[in-house]
Amino acid sequence: MAAPDSLPVDSAASPAAGVRMFEHLAALQARVLAADGFAPAACAFVTELAERLGCDRVSLGVRHRDAVELVAVSHGQPGANVANDRELASAMEETLANGVTVCVPDCDGPSRIAAAHSGLVRRFGGSACSIVLMHRGKAVGVICLERRGRNRFERAEIEQLEHLLCLVGPVLHLRWLDEQPLGARIAAAVRVWLALGKQGDGYIKRLGFAAALLLLALAALMPAPSYIGGRARVEGSVQRALVASLEGYLQAVHVRPGDRVTSGQLLVELADRDLRLEQRKLVGQLDQHENAYAHAIARGDRAQAVVHMARAAEAKAQLELVGSRLERVQIVAPFDGMVVAGDLSQSVGAPVELGAPLVTVASEERFRVIVRVDERDIAAIAPAREGSLALSALPWESLSIRVVRVSPIAVVADGENVFEVEAELLGTSGELRPGLQGVAKIEAGKRPLLASWSRRALDWARLTLWSWTGWP
Repeated sequence: MAAPDSLPVDSAASPAAGVRMFEHLAALQARVLAADGFAPAACAFVTELAERLGCDRVSLGVRHRDAVELVAVSHGQPGANVANDRELASAMEETLANGVTVCVPDCDGPSRIAAAHSGLVRRFGGSACSIVLMHRGKAVGVICLERRGRNRFERAEIEQLEHLLCLVGPVLHLRWLDEQPLGARIAAAVRVWLALGKQGDGYIKRLGFAAALLLLALAALMPAPSYIGGRARVEGSVQRALVASLEGYLQAVHVRPGDRVTSGQLLVELADRDLRLEQRKLVGQLDQHENAYAHAIARGDRAQAVVHMARAAEAKAQLELVGSRLERVQIVAPFDGMVVAGDLSQSVGAPVELGAPLVTVASEERFRVIVRVDERDIAAIAPAREGSLALSALPWESLSIRVVRVSPIAVVADGENVFEVEAELLGTSGELRPGLQGVAKIEAGKRPLLASWSRRALDWARLTLWSWTGWP
């Protein structure tokens, strides 16, 4: 005896029977809708049903996957623990397995598979009838009615009860669904929607749309780490630019960029011929003034002695100045490292000005990373934030970095306004060289993926709206 999903029209039924059925329906739905919450509604429903049908016990079970969870018994307290009655639960699960109404003893002759119902009847005596609650073509619960004694369930009574439950069952199911978590409700709606899609030709489209909608919901709700990227370059943590200490000409260049140097190694030589000539001239002048001073002392000419002594002191000072300038014509490495800038091999003999940069030497012991961050993203960067660095020369190796300093002054690079962020390397790699470039990603907290992807577009739209309308 199948549980119908819609109310059939029976032209042979008497008007009085139809009126009584609608009275039962109105009373049951009123009890369900008037209760505050699903548990009180279920308890009120099974109690009203037991009183109207003269049953000793009426129980309600809700389908949970392939099992039944007992939620209410007649004349019981709302929310009472009825899950311990395994015989009753087994009878309800048996009804779900059959997919039809199960009655013991069967009013139409031999019963279907009803071992659990037979055990339930032997335990309490009398008769038992279980009816499936349907909602949109799917079994969502079971109602089990029990009578003790010889008062059996008649066929007409069961049919009328099936008609009532096919109308009240969806109301009960919706009350139960309203109290489920949001995720469970969304999953139930998607399952129903897909089930409807299987009935037509657009199942694949519906499935694809549902998957896209699910991915969009996950992107909009699920927080994920957000990163801010920018172009990056590797520099030595200690870097020294060596400049020309005097005006002159390049005489010799001993290194080129990429060469490793040691502390004190000669790098560049400036021409010193003019300084050597001036040094000889000053040495001669110093000797003359010292001899003249000695003759003036011998003659007792104190005035001339003072004059020549002052001139000798002046020549000596100039000689010391020329000596110090001669020492600076040789540019040496201040520490062990690598030449990273200054290819002067093709400029030997060219004039250089005072203070002109010649070569740049960087230390190879420690490195730092300079990341160029767009001005629109700089507010999310702060010291101590960590990130990762991927270099063009080492694309398969990711290096960990930590922000040390954020420059407060913006610079223009490649037509964009950027801030330079200094970071330190947390790991080491034997293949690092000063001057390597790549891309760095710095953590910027957690936010939904959709918010991260649309942030730039929203900022642009907000700024454009403000520029047009002045709205904040």
